[in-house]
Amino acid sequence: MSQYLEKLVLTCSFNQLGGLLFDKRLRSLVTFLSTKTQWSVRDKFIRLTQLALLLSSEKLAEASEYLDNKMLTRLGVTELKQALKLRIDYKNEDIDRDF
Repeated sequence: MSQYLEKLVLTCSFNQLGGLLFDKRLRSLVTFLSTKTQWSVRDKFIRLTQLALLLSSEKLAEASEYLDNKMLTRLGVTELKQALKLRIDYKNEDIDRDF
């Protein structure tokens, strides 16, 4: 399920509010599934959680801090750039220059 959702998210575009809403709904989904299953749901959704963190960032500098602090352990630089380019309020040139 998490892989399907990840593919779906990568076809969308977001502003900061949309990123925050996606983060909130993803957390609700993970919490719900955690109460209904015996296996570790959070581990299965870690990539999506990290995507949500990027999509809800206030500025590109904040996303850069996440990378510097090793908070994005499951996403490579290419995936990081791809996720940030989903934000309509970030310029692709800025993303390519900073990452």
